[in-house]
Amino acid sequence: MAKITLDTITSSFGSASLFNTNYSAIETELNDNVLYRVNPEGEANQMENDLDMNSFTILNAIIPEINGNVFNATGATQAMAEGWAFGTTVCYIMLPTINASRATSIDVTGTFKLLDLTTNTTVATGIIDSEIALSSRRSSRVTQLTISGQSGLTSGNPYQLQSESSLSEIIVNFD
Repeated sequence: MAKITLDTITSSFGSASLFNTNYSAIETELNDNVLYRVNPEGEANQMENDLDMNSFTILNAIIPEINGNVFNATGATQAMAEGWAFGTTVCYIMLPTINASRATSIDVTGTFKLLDLTTNTTVATGIIDSEIALSSRRSSRVTQLTISGQSGLTSGNPYQLQSESSLSEIIVNFD
């Protein structure tokens, strides 16, 4: 489907008006619906929809300087990490970290919940620090957490760990 539709100018008589109308349509489309590499000062330049990369990667992107060992939320029900259920009471959650060595401990603040990604239903709420442990199965750049004491999990199903408040946070510590 065409992004800009212009009227055809069929004769020179009265074409200045149609010509100006077409240029106005182009100007409106460029001003209102295009992201710019160098945006004019004070103009909006943000995405209004998701960007589908069709399984392609974004090349040469600068990764923001963030602490990749801190997993926190800016609001309630924000996804923090994903994993899978092992049995009906334990869920393993994988945290990608930026440190090349193995994690030695975690600090957990706030409460969390588990969302079953197969059924899109919340299966556990009020998960606190005593239910979240650093798993012995961990490697460089991936830290595995064990969330235990839950009920009603489906073994093998994928789960998402979500925050229950903007204060929820998991810090992965290294020596």
